[in-house]
Amino acid sequence: MSRGVLGNISDEIEENEMPLTERTDLPDFQLEGAYFSMQDGATIVRCFVQRDALDDRGADLNVEAEEVFEQVSLLIKDIASRKYDAGVIEGGLVVITSRDLNPHLFKP
Repeated sequence: MSRGVLGNISDEIEENEMPLTERTDLPDFQLEGAYFSMQDGATIVRCFVQRDALDDRGADLNVEAEEVFEQVSLLIKDIASRKYDAGVIEGGLVVITSRDLNPHLFKP
């Protein structure tokens, strides 16, 4: 599992049969977040992680969004796969929010 400035994320990744597989294209970082693609067989699945989610994840360590994505990409892709498997698609994208990536910030 990934280990870096953001720690060990293996405890956060759920055991599942990830229907989506990684693609070799790099994420496209925009002001609003990062777009990336995964694949389900021959189908390309567009995914998006919101900038707030990346910023919240790296805030305590003063880490830029691009480095956060790199450090926790396995977790981000696991979340995308679970949302895709559950049919949670918004506007043609699997969207990962701060609540998805940082659930500890939203516990009552």
